[in-house]
Amino acid sequence: MKTRTLVTSLLLVAALLLPAGFAFSQDRTADIKEDKALLKSNPTSNNRLRLATLEYLQGTDALKANDMAAAVSSMQEAVATLDAGKGQVPENHPVYEVSRYGLAYALVQSNKPDDALLVLDQLVNASPDFGRARYLLGATLIQMPGEKSQDRAVSVMSKLAQDGRSPYKEWGAHAATRFAYDLSTLAHARGDAAGAGKMLSAVTGAIGDDKGADQTETVRVMFAEGVYLRDAGDVSGAVTPLAAAYKVDANFRLANGVALGGVLSNAYYGAGLNQLSLAGDAAPKLAVDLFDGALKSGDANALDAHHGKAVAYSKMKEFDKASDELKVIVSKDPSYYEKIKRK
Repeated sequence: MKTRTLVTSLLLVAALLLPAGFAFSQDRTADIKEDKALLKSNPTSNNRLRLATLEYLQGTDALKANDMAAAVSSMQEAVATLDAGKGQVPENHPVYEVSRYGLAYALVQSNKPDDALLVLDQLVNASPDFGRARYLLGATLIQMPGEKSQDRAVSVMSKLAQDGRSPYKEWGAHAATRFAYDLSTLAHARGDAAGAGKMLSAVTGAIGDDKGADQTETVRVMFAEGVYLRDAGDVSGAVTPLAAAYKVDANFRLANGVALGGVLSNAYYGAGLNQLSLAGDAAPKLAVDLFDGALKSGDANALDAHHGKAVAYSKMKEFDKASDELKVIVSKDPSYYEKIKRK
C-alpha cells in the first residue's frame, strides 16, 4: 500500500537519538552482566540508570545493524530496568525517554504498531515536550486501520505543528508539516483533492506563512493548498494560498516543470469567471481585479483575461474601457478576436 511505504520512509528519517562516538556493534554483554549484579546488591538510582543506559546503547547497536529483534529485546530490558525502580527514576528522565522511544521505534520497524502505540502513549503522557515521540506517534497511528486512528494521527500532527512554533520545538512543526504534505499528495494522486486539502490544512492551518523548514518547502506547501482547493472545485479559494506562495517566490516551479505563475494565473482567471456569473454591481469590479491578477502573474491566459475584462467593463457600462481591451486582443491575435465575434 502506498501510504504504508511512505510512512515507513518517514519513520526512517524520524531521527532516533543514537549516541555519537560509540563503536558499531560494540559488545556490552559483560558490562551489562556486571551492572546487573551491582544493581541487585546496591539498588540505587545511579546504578539503575547506569544499567539502563548500557541496555539502551546495546539496543542502538542492534538498530544500527538492522537487527530489530535484538533491538526490541535490549530496549525492553532498559525500560524494564527503569520500571522496576518504582519511581526511583522520573519517567521524564532522558534515559527513560530515549529507551521508550527506541523501543517504540524498533517495534514499528518490526511491524508491530499496536505494541508501539502502547509504549508511545506512555512516553508522550510522561514527556509531552518530546517532539520526536509525538511525531512517531502520529506516523504510527496513520498506519492503523479505521477512521478513528486516522483522525487521531492528524490531531497529533496538528498539535505538534502548532506547539513547534516556539524556537526550541521548531523541528516538530517542520516535521509535522512535511508529514502532512507527503500524505496529502498521495490522497490527491488518488483523486481525493478535498481529502488532501483537509489533511494538509488540519496540520498547517494554525501556523503562519513560514510553514516549512525553508523557503522552498513553505512555497511547496502553499502551492499544494491552492491546487487542492482548485481541484476540489473552489477556484476562487485557491487564489489566496497560491498568491501567498507567489509573493514568497514568483519563480517557483515543481520538479515536473509546472510553474507557480501559470497555476496562479489560471486560478485568477477562473475566479474572475466566477465573479462574472454573479449578479450585483460589485461582481464585475472584482472580476476586473482578478483578471488583472491573471495578467500580472502569467501570460497563459492573457487573451482570455483581456476578453474577461472587456465583458466585465461592458457589464459596468464602461464601454470605452471594454473597447480598449478588445483592441489589445486584436493587436495580439486577430484570429482570437474573430472567434469572439462569431460567438
